[in-house]
Amino acid sequence: MQASAEEYSNELFETQSINYPTLLFLDPFILQDGQLEITPAAASIPPLILRLIGDVNDIHDTAAKFFDHIHLWMPFISKKRFYDIHLRTLPPSQSDVVLLLLCLRLITTLPPARPRDARTPLYYAAKHFFLDIEGEGSFSILVLQACILLGLYEIGHGIYPAAFLTIGACARYAHALGFNVSKTVKSRKVLTLVEAEERRRVWWAIVILDRFVNIGCPGRPFATAEPELNDLLPADDAEWDQGIVNPDNLCTLLEPLTGHMSRFALLCQAARLLGQVLQHLSSGTAEDDDVSIQLDRTLQSMLAASLDVEVPDEYQIAFIYSCLVALQYPLLSSPNVVLGERSQRAQEVFIFNYLKPKKR
Repeated sequence: MQASAEEYSNELFETQSINYPTLLFLDPFILQDGQLEITPAAASIPPLILRLIGDVNDIHDTAAKFFDHIHLWMPFISKKRFYDIHLRTLPPSQSDVVLLLLCLRLITTLPPARPRDARTPLYYAAKHFFLDIEGEGSFSILVLQACILLGLYEIGHGIYPAAFLTIGACARYAHALGFNVSKTVKSRKVLTLVEAEERRRVWWAIVILDRFVNIGCPGRPFATAEPELNDLLPADDAEWDQGIVNPDNLCTLLEPLTGHMSRFALLCQAARLLGQVLQHLSSGTAEDDDVSIQLDRTLQSMLAASLDVEVPDEYQIAFIYSCLVALQYPLLSSPNVVLGERSQRAQEVFIFNYLKPKKR
């Protein structure tokens, strides 16, 4: 019996090995001497996936649609790096690049009108291919960006609870990559300012979606931690699109802005406030005048800042309105006489800010 056990042990030792992604996850201090990402080598891509992303012209058309529309209000993919690196060699051979292109195709494709069902074959193909890539142990920011696009698609088309689960997966994947984790684990991998900015924007995109996906149920825990006051906000959007990041112009949540705030930075601040609103509503002290009034004032100031630009961003403004509605909604049907004035204020938020016709 002992001999057979030893033979089994030897056989197990000889046949099992620990791959690098597993080793990296179990011992994150390896990051101090190694690479933060594991880019998959060229692999055999399923023919169905290649057909879905299309030929070279289709890929360029998809990229143009994304950067001309969605990127304007959710800029977490570096436009310059995308075109300079990922579209330089087409058709793509790396699975993470193909996955990102597939999810870009998904987010820029409208579902059929009749029947109106966002769970299209393209959607299921993207979900399944993501699971395949994840199972391969790919450790890449491109995979994370693709997952964010999946979550954004699910939120936009009301695919729940899948959207909630996908955003949670994004947060876990970001933690595995070392994004926004303990400062004691540092990587010696040299990052350009644009790369560092892209990682920052990816993390903020997850924070934004994590708050928004919970807006209907304040009691659910967030998948991401509360942003700290010393966390850096995204840099200027226009400069970043050109591959320019000026570290002297970066600011934190704590520091007052001395110049024009970029759209995405303002959206990040709004997401932090939405998180505070949801935590306040779930704390059992939603009728606390001081906290609610302060949150309302801050959101109103942010709304004014969003409108005080040459071309107001409707998506950003809608997000801030959502924060105000979430904050004031519990008061609309409050039987408490003492809250009569605040209930009236809540109605004003709906009537004058939320339901009034928008100027064109």
